[in-house]
Amino acid sequence: MKNYLKNVAFVFLVFTSWWSTAQNDAKWRVSLDVNAVDIRTPYRLSGIVKDYFNTTENDINFNGISLRLGLARKITDVWSVQASLSSNKIKKDIDWVQGNPLKDYHFYYFDTKALYDINSLVGNTGIFDPYLGLGMGYSIENLNDFKVNGTWGFNLYLNENAGFNFESSYNHNLKGTFSLSGTGTDFFQHSLGLFVNLQVDHDADNDGVKDREDQCPQIAGIKGNYGCPEPKVTVIPDSDYDGVIDENDECPTVVGTKANKGCPEKDSDADGIADHLDLCPDVIGVAAHNGCPEPAVVQPEKTDDTDLAAIEKEFSQIAIYFDFDSDEIFPDEQAKLKIAANLIKTLSQYELTIKGHTDQWGDPKYNVALSKRRVQSVLKYLNNRGVDTSLIKIEALGSSQPVSGKSQMNRRVTFSIIKFTLKK
Repeated sequence: MKNYLKNVAFVFLVFTSWWSTAQNDAKWRVSLDVNAVDIRTPYRLSGIVKDYFNTTENDINFNGISLRLGLARKITDVWSVQASLSSNKIKKDIDWVQGNPLKDYHFYYFDTKALYDINSLVGNTGIFDPYLGLGMGYSIENLNDFKVNGTWGFNLYLNENAGFNFESSYNHNLKGTFSLSGTGTDFFQHSLGLFVNLQVDHDADNDGVKDREDQCPQIAGIKGNYGCPEPKVTVIPDSDYDGVIDENDECPTVVGTKANKGCPEKDSDADGIADHLDLCPDVIGVAAHNGCPEPAVVQPEKTDDTDLAAIEKEFSQIAIYFDFDSDEIFPDEQAKLKIAANLIKTLSQYELTIKGHTDQWGDPKYNVALSKRRVQSVLKYLNNRGVDTSLIKIEALGSSQPVSGKSQMNRRVTFSIIKFTLKK
């Protein structure tokens, strides 16, 4: 008998081990219950309901090591499969018409079942999860017979992964099924215990990112891109990083403009800043102020500290976002710039810096040039909205200051205000 139990346990372990390795990111449930057995002999259907609710001490067997170990795996949202091993000891003096009396022997049985989640019919019931089941198994010792069973039960969750389980089954042994006398031994089994949900982590593409976190679970990728491959970035030659590729650049080694086919624009005021970058093209200025003269130092006026803090906070929250490898300002971002322009117009003396950024993809030098073009697009928009941009400083930071692991959040232009006063 012990060898037989070992064989059954071995088959059980081999089956569950194979199933685990065959699944990706599978959710498993382990349960440990105590159980009671109610033997019915003969197995005729008459009186089955009355017997089910008979809980007298002469009817229910709950003796010895009355344990049930179960392992279940969820297949779909409503179906799962379960395998279990149970043990008990029959103490009631019950005669079995095809064999010896059942009193004082150990009772073992192995079951497999398909379980259906009733929540799919009645809607989500929260922590209460009822189910129905149908399956087959084998009763060991004295009976030594295959059986079929019908089951109902429920799980009561204590948290997301653990709770109580109640299950009740009717087991019909196949011996004597077609006998006119209705001989055979059937039994109820009732169990109550605890269950725990287990998570099996898999990494199907062996890229170091678990499938449950991998957005590309079948393709090897990188952690920084959520398990997906690193984006392929094709860098078209632009030796002077002016946004005009060498093939179309008539001055490929000198920074120029698209409008002038990659060649520099003229410098009308001879201040060393080409007119296309000079916000004051007819007045000698300095690069720090985009070609405009240094502003006179004016003593800041006294302003309510609360107003200043509110304006400073509003500036810090402005961020203009761009598409990949683009300096075009889209309508949604223009709406933000309109707010920024109106806010700047309320200031008299101020020190404001506009900073350009890119994502991590591409050549670092190219990214600095791209971030500069983005800042220039913002300055041009503000200037067209009537903002005096001569007091605005610019910084092209490329990809040196990322704020997020997502590339889109890093393609941005931000505002930083140091000191300012409000117009009276």
